Amino acid sequence: EGPGEFRMPSGLEFYSDGRLLIGDTDGITLYDSSYEYQGQLTWSGFDKPWLQMAVDTGGFIGITSTWLPGENGIEIVTTLGRWEGEGDPSVEYFSLESEFIPENGIDHTESRESEIIYCATRAGKVFYSQSSIDEFVIHGCEPDGAPFLHIVDDNFHRVRKSEEDVQAEMDFWNSFARMMRGDSSKDNTVKLDPYRRTILGMFTDGGERLWVRLGCYPGIIFRVYDFSGEILFHAEVEYDGNPADLNSWEITGDEHGFLGYDKSNEYCQRIYMLTLVEAE
Repeated sequence: EGPGEFRMPSGLEFYSDGRLLIGDTDGITLYDSSYEYQGQLTWSGFDKPWLQMAVDTGGFIGITSTWLPGENGIEIVTTLGRWEGEGDPSVEYFSLESEFIPENGIDHTESRESEIIYCATRAGKVFYSQSSIDEFVIHGCEPDGAPFLHIVDDNFHRVRKSEEDVQAEMDFWNSFARMMRGDSSKDNTVKLDPYRRTILGMFTDGGERLWVRLGCYPGIIFRVYDFSGEILFHAEVEYDGNPADLNSWEITGDEHGFLGYDKSNEYCQRIYMLTLVEAE
């Protein structure tokens, strides 16, 4: 109810000068470099943006979803933008409309293109892609929204998941259901997409390199670009077990290094440091 108390913290970002932003269900709270409370930004309803990156020139990059009653279900408008304060974003980079039909349960085939995959730099450059199973397209924007990068790879096509991939994904959702409801998901409540997404995630490493996680291959493989769109190299997480074990893993990085963690409920409390080495 007061400074330093949070209902459900969901994001934590530092400015280069040491100031700290903490995202919460109630808003976004700012602290100075000595962690003294400076104030809080609040939004009404579900319009609160989720914090992604603090921009050193001011404000932050984030994403927000607006839920509206639709013809057959719920219309969802997802917006990637930059906020300088409360209210609407000062810059809107990309907006995406989708529909959620509650009686269909969790149907991943309906949500193939309903997700925005994105990242940003501390200087305010933004990179994003719309989730897809057969297109590989990445956009880059300057802080003011002007486009500066457009990557298209026509060699990507639909790739089916292996049986191990499907089982690992179903195990993840069953675990999630047990945590939320105390029981296991039934087959008629979760419909898995049989195809892999072409892009699963992205981040920048502080050295003007864009890391794009490729979804068409087993395991965790990144294609690394410079900010002009040239491919620099590919990187793979070294793992001796079944590649399907890594389906629920999240990998991220910045100028300080790389971190990985398993999003499953059993192991999410473990965080691993990764080292980039040149292949022999």
